[in-house]
Amino acid sequence: MSQLPEFKIPNVVDPKLWPNPRTMTPQQLQTFTSLDMVKLNYTFKTLKKSAPYIVGVLAGCFFTSLIVDKVVKVHIFGENGNGGTLLQMKTYNSIGDYTYNRQFQRMRYLTEMPAGDDPLVKTSDYLLHDLGVTTQQVGVQHGIVKKVPHDKYLL
Repeated sequence: MSQLPEFKIPNVVDPKLWPNPRTMTPQQLQTFTSLDMVKLNYTFKTLKKSAPYIVGVLAGCFFTSLIVDKVVKVHIFGENGNGGTLLQMKTYNSIGDYTYNRQFQRMRYLTEMPAGDDPLVKTSDYLLHDLGVTTQQVGVQHGIVKKVPHDKYLL
């Protein structure tokens, strides 16, 4: 049969730090503070002394968020809600560039009209006509071949 190990009470170096509750009087029990209580008291004391710093950091974060939120709202939505400085775009294109791009897009729309289910497989008759390829018309053609409007209408 195995014997249980003998429980030994550790040697106490300083009896004031680890008093025996069995030998203490009720008054000593009420005034006793353990090491854990001492540490807890130091923690509260440190928190009380650091309260102005904590409050200052939180107030600084709050006021910074107010200022940053206002600046961001003005930047995105503007003062009157119609768009802020985010919408201001810089470009190096001239009016001629814009006119050319507009003309190019219109010409592309006119000549590359998709036909059929897949425009990548089947070429439209309009594009073939523009390229000079004659196609046979089946039935009555009701569509009109479009042309580019006059330059006076592009301004």
